[in-house]
Amino acid sequence: KDDNVPLREAKEMEKLLREFHSDFTVHVQPGAGHWWGDECVDWDPLFEFCRRHVRVPRPLRFTFRTFNPAVTSRYAWCEVLQQTVSGRMSLVSVRAEPRKGSVTVDTENVDALHLRLGEVLSGEEFVVAIDGRELEVARSGAGFFLKVDGEWENVISEDLHVALGGGETRVKWPGCGGPFKLAFQG
Repeated sequence: KDDNVPLREAKEMEKLLREFHSDFTVHVQPGAGHWWGDECVDWDPLFEFCRRHVRVPRPLRFTFRTFNPAVTSRYAWCEVLQQTVSGRMSLVSVRAEPRKGSVTVDTENVDALHLRLGEVLSGEEFVVAIDGRELEVARSGAGFFLKVDGEWENVISEDLHVALGGGETRVKWPGCGGPFKLAFQG
């Protein structure tokens, strides 16, 4: 009965979401339209779901996925700055161990990262392992990582900007990437 989003589209979205995520709820109100009055936004099961899913402000372990860093580049203290292949799913799995001063990162389809290490680690030096490559990182220059000839390197932000195109718009990164239509959004 929904005159805004056909039920088949909701079912298709649910099917696609289940391919990589399982912690969600779908509710179809029998006989109701798209908005079914105040009850749809004051619905107790919705509030209960939200109570069970409060985000930890600085999680130590998470997996982040994005198809387009121009739309969604960051989760918590991790940001995908550049994809290897634009428009394909990028994945970053992160595990921080504050007591050891270390972070382990596994990536797929990522060529540049920014890790805000100071948000989860203390001390002056950290060990960051990205895709198996261990890098010793000083707090003063920590956080920006670039894949150079297939190997991850720690770089300062100015070097990263140059490496990502030095202001040229041929290279996609969150500030100047994404599909053409994003240029027209305000």
